[in-house]
Amino acid sequence: MKQTEPRREPIVDANSPAIISAYEKRVAQLEQEKQVLLERNEKSAARQSSFEEMHELSMKFLSNPWNMRVSG
Repeated sequence: MKQTEPRREPIVDANSPAIISAYEKRVAQLEQEKQVLLERNEKSAARQSSFEEMHELSMKFLSNPWNMRVSG
């Protein structure tokens, strides 16, 4: 979002259709990237395990020192 902030003023002053078109394409590209990032964030949040699950997994791993030594 910060990337689009400084570009708002010049777009108001732009009189050339080519410049306006370039700005519109860039805004559309940024909106598409934003949507992709939002979808990735939603998927990532869905994959996150609860604290209890992570704690249990960690304790299982740490409870057997031999597995730690073998796996490096």
